[in-house]
Amino acid sequence: VDLENRLSEEHKLRKSAERKIKSLQEKLDYAHQERFGDRRQRYNLKLKQVIQTAGRRKMIMMEPMIRFVRIQLIMLHLKR
Repeated sequence: VDLENRLSEEHKLRKSAERKIKSLQEKLDYAHQERFGDRRQRYNLKLKQVIQTAGRRKMIMMEPMIRFVRIQLIMLHLKR
């Protein structure tokens, strides 16, 4: 009977330790996700800013060409 009680107690302690390990691992995984998640968010924000800047540059570079085409269309329309 004493041996059964000791085995039962050890089993309970092992199960408790396994639950504690699982809980701590989940907390650690969550902490890693939050820490590295912030980096991804910062990277995505920077990437978005770069894309917007590139888009603006492209529009600025195309402005003279757009003006030229508009003038041609107006001249063509006036000739008719």
